[in-house]
Amino acid sequence: MTNDSPHPAKESNLATSRAVILNHTLTDGTIHFDWMIEFPGCPDEHRLLSFRCDERPDLWVPDQLFHVEQLPNHRAHYLDFQGDIGGNRGEVIRVTSGVCSGFRGDIDDGELVIQIGWEEIDDEPWVVRYFGEKTAQNRWCFRGDQIGLA
Repeated sequence: MTNDSPHPAKESNLATSRAVILNHTLTDGTIHFDWMIEFPGCPDEHRLLSFRCDERPDLWVPDQLFHVEQLPNHRAHYLDFQGDIGGNRGEVIRVTSGVCSGFRGDIDDGELVIQIGWEEIDDEPWVVRYFGEKTAQNRWCFRGDQIGLA
């Protein structure tokens, strides 16, 4: 991965990278979730691989398929930001965050495997491995498997 690339390498250790899920309320009142995954080697303005989801990816049912829309990569400040986005685009509230412990695949080739250790639910941290396949331009199908407690 080069420093100016908006895409992560084909395989990397993301032990120091973070993931976040934001509840995004648009100005018309509709709600979706923004799932963002940090790739530290990318420049700040392209650091977060981002997906729009109808359901929270940390709560996906194991082996169930979920369809998401890939968004343009977002700036790193969304890892910690909450509030009005500006520009009449609504507001975001962080619902959970986690640490990435592995990445395999290639966005351009349309295959990803991402492992994330999420914050606690019911006092238990947990790890989910996501398997994603690009199905159309900017459309992905993911399956998440809970692989254990963090």
